Amino acid sequence: MRINASGLTISAPLRIPQREIEAILQRKADWIIEKLDAWENSSSNHLEWRLHAVYWLLGEPYQLIALSAQLQLVPQNSIKPDMVRPCSAESSSTQFSAQQLEHFVLAWYQQQATACMTDRLAFYAEKLGVGMPVFHLSNARSRWGSCNASGVIRLNWRLIQLPLALIDYVIAHELAHLFEMNHSRAFWEVVAKIYPEYRRAQRELKQIGKLMI
Repeated sequence: MRINASGLTISAPLRIPQREIEAILQRKADWIIEKLDAWENSSSNHLEWRLHAVYWLLGEPYQLIALSAQLQLVPQNSIKPDMVRPCSAESSSTQFSAQQLEHFVLAWYQQQATACMTDRLAFYAEKLGVGMPVFHLSNARSRWGSCNASGVIRLNWRLIQLPLALIDYVIAHELAHLFEMNHSRAFWEVVAKIYPEYRRAQRELKQIGKLMI
């Protein structure tokens, strides 16, 4: 069973009778409803490129504001009422197009991701006793990170929206591939060596389900 923008999709071998599939659906009815509701809620929460919208950085909300005709992303808990008063929103909204706001936010994310991930890669590489690997940001839609046979690591820039602990897990995971280009027991032993709580991080990433942007 798979749930995505198309709804519920069921795949089964041709030999399985229809009545058996229907019985499985009945047993899983509560799970199906729960997952469909979760998908609807997440899919309706797409980013809006507008002033005062909220964007997440390291698990914390930041709000997009315009001060003195300059765009800024400010921690939401530090926003003062006069920064987002209605008259300011109306007058400022005409100064920036949706494309300009998108460009600003994405550039901000790329800058934050590069700085943070470079720092964390260096930290975990040292723990593993390896040199700093070649690192690139990725724009993949279906995976958080990768490591190829040449030892080049790619990390999805969208990770920067998540708490640092989850970023650290993905980095530890990809660095472990420098030793084991598989997901064998030996591989997970390398991961556990530098990130003992990897199972908890795995569960949290699965709960997120899909990339945030």
